[in-house]
Amino acid sequence: MVNRCLYIASFKEFLEQERLAVLGALHNNYHGETLTTTVEAWMGEIEILQQMLQPWKEEDAQIIFEYEIPRLGKRIDVVLLLRGIIFCLEFKVNQKDALQADVEQVMDYALDLKNFHRFSHDKVIVPILIPTIHVSSTTEFKPSVYDDQIYNPLISGAEHLQELVASILIHAGATVSGTIENWIISPYTPTPTIIEAARALYENHTGTGIGARFRLRALGCRPAICRRRLEFLQVQRKEQVESRKQQGEPEVHAQRLSRAADPRPPGNHHLHSQRKQPAHTRRFPRRPHATAGVLRRNV
Repeated sequence: MVNRCLYIASFKEFLEQERLAVLGALHNNYHGETLTTTVEAWMGEIEILQQMLQPWKEEDAQIIFEYEIPRLGKRIDVVLLLRGIIFCLEFKVNQKDALQADVEQVMDYALDLKNFHRFSHDKVIVPILIPTIHVSSTTEFKPSVYDDQIYNPLISGAEHLQELVASILIHAGATVSGTIENWIISPYTPTPTIIEAARALYENHTGTGIGARFRLRALGCRPAICRRRLEFLQVQRKEQVESRKQQGEPEVHAQRLSRAADPRPPGNHHLHSQRKQPAHTRRFPRRPHATAGVLRRNV
């Protein structure tokens, strides 16, 4: 277990431990150089969670610190296994704003668990970004159009985290106490959708690179992890378009964002109505034939 994470305990064990004891366990199991900022972040997370988890102290639930994601070479700050739901918590201690890169980071963790962590394949996964001094919390829960049981990333400050988790449990209809047995030692295997996509690619097409990617798109069997991430980014961009329109941003800028949110696959579909450019104005001129220089020299 130490190899997979730096700390694991039931909610009750965690809440009854001294904060410095939890911090000491994290420090002892961490084999790298422990920076001051890392220690301060851990201490902030422990303080927040020991207050936030009190309502579920007597439940059969687990808390895991610094769970390793082998495929990404990173660790999830905190995983909560509560009532059969997997909460992925990414803390940004003493940070106020929710940055786009941080939102995408916690989303990547959720996608990796769903598609590669065997004991998470059929579970509800809730990614939550926690800039600790953020002043508000997500109030609307958006299910995925792919029905993959991953919530779109939620954002909350430390003050509203307990309320957010309670709301999610109600929204998901999770009423039965229980953790997920042996979750911590689950093997990493790809989901059938990714296996099927790869098999379809290599059985029907021998190419690789760009041609292979277009073949996957034509077959309609993109890997679920890519498809889910695209859907998430499209939602984010559409929200940016609507927000800028409401704020009275210039129409040209709104149109540019609208094109970025176009759900169609990337390509040249937006150029079809334009005239073909003259050869001398093309951005990438045609490369001359390899023997042209030799022929000129022989003349």
